[in-house]
Amino acid sequence: LWEGLAEIAKSRNLPIDFRGAPACFSTTFLPPGSAPVTDFRSSLQCDPRPLDRFWRAMHHRGVQFTAFGIWFLSTAHTETDIA
Repeated sequence: LWEGLAEIAKSRNLPIDFRGAPACFSTTFLPPGSAPVTDFRSSLQCDPRPLDRFWRAMHHRGVQFTAFGIWFLSTAHTETDIA
């Protein structure tokens, strides 16, 4: 899922930062030209507005993740779910 989202973001030139582990990862939107998030201080550069729009659009389509951009995967998710 992480790889697929990163591929889509890259193809659309979206400044999304991914971090964490494949089964539990976080997404944030970075300002253009900024460094990746590595700690709390660097997370302050993130703009919450694009994440909010992204979260609302995904939830409207039935994709559930937290409003903070945290995604959870489990063995209950199938390849079809991820696709």
